[in-house]
Amino acid sequence: MTVTSVDNKEQYQGNGATLSFSFPNVFFDPSDLVVTLYDTALSADVSPAPVLNGAAAYDYQVTGNKDASSGEYLSGADVVFNTALGADIRVTIERNVAATQQVALVDNAKFPASAVNGALDRLTTLIQQVMSQLRRAVLIPASDTLASTAILPGAGARALALLGFDATGQPMAYPA
Repeated sequence: MTVTSVDNKEQYQGNGATLSFSFPNVFFDPSDLVVTLYDTALSADVSPAPVLNGAAAYDYQVTGNKDASSGEYLSGADVVFNTALGADIRVTIERNVAATQQVALVDNAKFPASAVNGALDRLTTLIQQVMSQLRRAVLIPASDTLASTAILPGAGARALALLGFDATGQPMAYPA
């Protein structure tokens, strides 16, 4: 199978009636999906966080069809909550695949195309995860003259401080 979507996450708004939200992208195991609830009225994540196969109101199950030959959810799946999400709740479903290599090929054996395709799918989803994180990161332009990576000061120096930049463009923690 090929990974034909570049999407790594889906977001939906609750409406007080809907229990099921689609994640139409390839993944490998229900635990690969990270589900986050955000209360738009409070501007904060819902706590405690929802739990896969839990019994609390905002816990959820993942329902879908795992392909027997590839071991993948090729058509994605649905995240089904125990209780409908209110209109002030935004759900984010993000794929977070463990960075492991699970295919061991044997020299001179029959070529296992489905296993190799699955391994390539896994690599593609891992790259998509990294790209999703990079889209949310503060980046330094490639044209910048910094000789090394700009590294934030340690937690002690950042505590109760504001992020700023010195005369050379290096990140600094300034007193609040």
